[in-house]
Amino acid sequence: MLLTKGFPRIWVPTAEERDLRQLLKHRDKLVRMQTSVRNQLQFLGTSQGVCRISPDQSKDRNPFQGQGKCSEARRMMSTTK
Repeated sequence: MLLTKGFPRIWVPTAEERDLRQLLKHRDKLVRMQTSVRNQLQFLGTSQGVCRISPDQSKDRNPFQGQGKCSEARRMMSTTK
């Protein structure tokens, strides 16, 4: 088959396509790292009693919600104004 050139041609990506693939892989890695860091920060904040802003409270810019440590922190923030 080699002598009669019966083998099918193999597709090889161009240099531009290889560069684009590398960029996409790098972007995917960065997005995964960003998600991981955000999740770690959220866990640390939650474990320390810092609450996230809920979508309905984002207009008020009130970073504290709920009960417990969050309401205590809200009370402390209102006395410092």
